[in-house]
Formats: sequence, structure tokens, C-alpha cells
Amino acid sequence: GDRIARIVHSLLSFAQPGGREKKGITKGKAVEDFCREEQISPATYYRWQRKYGGLQVEDAKRLKALEVENARLKRLLAEALLANDAIREFLEKKT
Repeated sequence: GDRIARIVHSLLSFAQPGGREKKGITKGKAVEDFCREEQISPATYYRWQRKYGGLQVEDAKRLKALEVENARLKRLLAEALLANDAIREFLEKKT
């Protein structure tokens, strides 16, 4: 939700020029303290930092759009496979 979007946005700003000087996402706090406040594990923080930390904002938006499109295509494929199975079962019962 909004909390995740805020964290990802902060990670993206961390990657921008001057982001490290602003102390990045943790704003000078220890990573463990930041993670406790945001209710995420340090592993999640570092995974998101690896995933989004080096991206420019435009790249992150494109990545998100591709992830959404990929999820939509996976759903369509699953629905098509389910429909094929239903047709196959119907035809088997007919014969």
C-alpha cells in the first residue's frame, strides 16, 4: 500500500545524486531501527535497496509497469489453461 510505496520512493531518492548525502532512506537512523519503525525485516530493506537502489525514477516506473503487465499476462494464461482443461474434460465426457 502507501507504506510500501513510500519506502520504495525513499529508496529511489536514495539512488538520486545527493541522496546519500541526505542520509538516504533511513534519514540517519540505524537500518535496524528504521526497519522496526516501518515493520519490515532488514532482509526486505536490503532486497528492495538492491532492486530499486540503482534505478532512476523513470526506470522504476517502467519496471513497475512491466511487473503489472507480467501479472496480467500470467492471469490470462492461467485462465486460458483452465478453459482448455474444462473443454478437454467436456469432450472426454461426450465420447
